[in-house]
Amino acid sequence: MGRVVAVFVTFYAFTCCFRKKTIQFKELVFITYAGMIRGAIAFALVLKIPVCYKPEDEGCISEVNYNMLVSTTLILVVVTTLGFGTFMGKVQSILCKATDEDEEEYVDMQRKNSVMVMDELKKRRNSSVYEDITHPNEE
Repeated sequence: MGRVVAVFVTFYAFTCCFRKKTIQFKELVFITYAGMIRGAIAFALVLKIPVCYKPEDEGCISEVNYNMLVSTTLILVVVTTLGFGTFMGKVQSILCKATDEDEEEYVDMQRKNSVMVMDELKKRRNSSVYEDITHPNEE
């Protein structure tokens, strides 16, 4: 629920400052869905928590609690990545269908990229990666 509130409140708070609304409601729902995937940052932050090896240490957690946090976070990361990530393409095709303009832009981009790749291949074909080396005695 926090992710949903954060995305929508942030977006609609910023629309108060700007006249033109650039993102549709369905796209906001998709952004919210994509944000549900937990990842490496959450796991890395858990690994940075200090562990107490002595009961009198302060500002850290016990080794048992640390191991529980690490395993719980790892399970959360794997489950959300596999669960939400598996259906990402289907959700995108339902919520954010490509328009004819998007298709044309994609085709133009592919054409430009293929022309750039072909130009690069031609440059590589015409140039050699080997240098002419002369022996010091021949100089």
